[in-house]
Amino acid sequence: MPHIILEYSTNIVEKPDFASLFRSIHDAMMKFGVFHRDDLKSRAYACDTYFIADGKPHHAFVHAEIGILSGRSAEMRDELSNDIIDILRTAFQDSLHERHCIVSVEIRELDRETYRKVTSAHISTSGM
Repeated sequence: MPHIILEYSTNIVEKPDFASLFRSIHDAMMKFGVFHRDDLKSRAYACDTYFIADGKPHHAFVHAEIGILSGRSAEMRDELSNDIIDILRTAFQDSLHERHCIVSVEIRELDRETYRKVTSAHISTSGM
């Protein structure tokens, strides 16, 4: 936890540097003081099969789903959503200008009582 899942249509204009994009998202999440950098997990999936609106080839999308443990305030989730949409708007600005592109963010709550994880015993990357 948290899980950051980015899905995008293969017709976006950009060829994103996902490591840089995810670093920006991770940095934005750290400002809340409730997440541990070692727990942030991000991945991106290109979608070759999609149908947007009327199916015309100039339609594109980018969608980020961020799963966080339940119990965070609505204000915090709203601020996180705004921060992430700003990052995505910047990262995919060419697609927003050159395509009919929809960029969206969903903050999803993971049930705190049933979420489980196992981590390795290796030293963390942050030195903790």
